[in-house]
Amino acid sequence: ASTTNSRPWKAASRSTASDGGQVQLARASLRTVPTGSPARETHVRTAGISFGRALRVNSSLLTLHLGVCGLEAPSGFAIAEALSCNATLTRLDLESNPIGDEALCAICAALETSTSLKETNLRYLQGELAAGLALARMLRANRSLQKLHACHNDFGPPVAAALVAAFTAGVAPDVINLYACGFDDASKAELRQAAMLGHRLRPSLEGDGSEEIVASS
Repeated sequence: ASTTNSRPWKAASRSTASDGGQVQLARASLRTVPTGSPARETHVRTAGISFGRALRVNSSLLTLHLGVCGLEAPSGFAIAEALSCNATLTRLDLESNPIGDEALCAICAALETSTSLKETNLRYLQGELAAGLALARMLRANRSLQKLHACHNDFGPPVAAALVAAFTAGVAPDVINLYACGFDDASKAELRQAAMLGHRLRPSLEGDGSEEIVASS
């Protein structure tokens, strides 16, 4: 069941129990934080750090939604550190948090060795060139990720070239979203060709309403 209290990370950190082999705590969300609270700004900025600490010891949390929570770089680094040792989380949503390039680099580095995470949402995290290159390295190393959403980060054409190398090697999730990432038309064309040849993917690069790169038959 989802947590519904105003301090969901406390439940996340202490919940490891199961009932008949079924995990009791499957999701946690900061979207339940009261919007009228005077301490909301401090609450959401520190909550990501608290969640990161919780993830380091939690063994039952499967899905973590932290989208649009105002999380900044310190929270991003804390989450990255947790991801490097957490072995149970399968879905992570960090959309629309200004964590920045360096923290996104750290998250991508942590995901290189993740064996449990199946889907992650990294949209609108203010990633730039370094984070984009880290993302490409992660794709070459990670073998568990099935869905990756990373649109609206300012990666630029050099990142497209690194992704081309990954796709050509046949390394990519089944679903990947990369539109509005600062790729020029030539980069987009190369990505499409490499994705089709290497992993039979149809890239979503235009921001045309399509949410995903879809694996072809």
